[in-house]
Amino acid sequence: MEKVKLTPEQAEAIEKWKGMANNKQILHAFIGNGKEYGWLDELECLKSLSFEEMALALCGWYEIEEPYKVGDWLHVTTPNFDFVAKVIGERDEYTEFDNGKRLSSFEFRKATPEEIAAEKERRKWATIGREVGEYHAGDFVRHKMYGVEMVDFVDAPGVYLKALKRYCNKDEIGLICPVEHRFDLKGDE
Repeated sequence: MEKVKLTPEQAEAIEKWKGMANNKQILHAFIGNGKEYGWLDELECLKSLSFEEMALALCGWYEIEEPYKVGDWLHVTTPNFDFVAKVIGERDEYTEFDNGKRLSSFEFRKATPEEIAAEKERRKWATIGREVGEYHAGDFVRHKMYGVEMVDFVDAPGVYLKALKRYCNKDEIGLICPVEHRFDLKGDE
C-alpha cells in the first residue's frame, strides 16, 4: 500500500494535534470539522484528505510531498482535466503549464519519470499530427537490428519494411523522418 502524500502544512497540522489529543479525538474532530474542539481553522488544510487517508496519516503512514516549483513536471487532475505537464510559471493565484493550461485549483502529484517520457513522446508525435507509434507508408525508420529502412505499408500484422520484405513490431523501430517531411517527395513549390 502506498503511503499517504501530505503537504508540509498538512504534516505539521497532524503532528501538532497528535501532541494535544489522541487519534480517536482527532478523527472525531476531523469528521465533525473540529467545531466542538475549536479546531476548525487548524483542520482546514486537512479537508482534502479522505477519512482513510487521515487515519493512515495519524498512524504515521505518510510521506511529505514537497510543493512544486517552476520546471517540475506534474500529473494534474481536476474535474475537467487529467494531464502531465511542466510548470512554467506562477502568476497571482494561477499556475501556468507548458501545454497552455492555466489553473488556480487542482490536485497534483509529481510526475514519474515514465509519465514524463510518455508525455514527451506524445508531444513529439503530436507535432506531426499523429498518435504515438502511428507509422505511414514512406516514413523512414531505424530498426533496432537492421538500421535505416523505409515503411512500405502498415496493416493489422504490423509495419512492413520495404527493403527487408518483412513485418516488424512498432517497438523494434523508431521514426527518423515522417513521409510528410521528406524533400524527395515534394514537387516544385
